[in-house]
Amino acid sequence: QVWRRINPDGELAGDVIGRAGEDVPDAEPLLECVMSAGRRLGAPAPLAVLRDRCLTERARLPPAVRRIRDFDDYPVTISPGLERLQEDTRRAVMGARE
Repeated sequence: QVWRRINPDGELAGDVIGRAGEDVPDAEPLLECVMSAGRRLGAPAPLAVLRDRCLTERARLPPAVRRIRDFDDYPVTISPGLERLQEDTRRAVMGARE
């Protein structure tokens, strides 16, 4: 899952990549299921709606991230749960090599 952090003023503060079902405080989940068993779960959104959503979300990015030159990076972090999974996997793989 990917969660989005939002400042109190509505400006986007960064994203957190984590495990599905993990709780990320003060963030809203972005990914939602749109297909199941090869079938769409709902009607596709009209292009005009998607365009408006894109423009609205872009406007919520900090100005320094939106700049063309000398821009700031948009902060993306890994959740504690995903970091634990990565470390557990690394240990399991290293243990299998011995």
